[in-house]
Amino acid sequence: MSAPKYFFPMNQLAIALRSAPPRSAAECLRAASANLLTIAADCRREVDVRLERLGKCCSASSDPPSDQDLQEIYDLTLQLIGVSSAAGLPDLDAAASSLCDVVDGMITRHEARLEPIAVHFSTMRLLRTISDTGVDPGPVLEGLQKVRQRFKHMGASD
Repeated sequence: MSAPKYFFPMNQLAIALRSAPPRSAAECLRAASANLLTIAADCRREVDVRLERLGKCCSASSDPPSDQDLQEIYDLTLQLIGVSSAAGLPDLDAAASSLCDVVDGMITRHEARLEPIAVHFSTMRLLRTISDTGVDPGPVLEGLQKVRQRFKHMGASD
């Protein structure tokens, strides 16, 4: 019987990292920002597609939304988080996060209401529309935050 042979492949990632010139964190952040700019237009198109899907889902859901409707709205909204920021739409990203919080609260409490969902979706469409105009989204986001807070503080007896 022969002795086992051990083979250790070269770690290509380690080799690449060792051979790259060292860069500061600031240089890395600048490079990452530049890379994000190259995909921003594609991300904006994807945001538009996902917003359209979310709109169709919201329009098709019953009033009050069923558990299945809520889950679908949550899943579609979750897909907007991240891609919105990569598209240069951080306010839309914040609105999507807020809608996820609201829908999550509805699922958790078994309290489905269409109004907060409709307000969030309308706000998200508005944020997408005004993103290229230079209009300050601050008041819009404040209003959205108030809706979110009202929902978060609403108890089962309200």
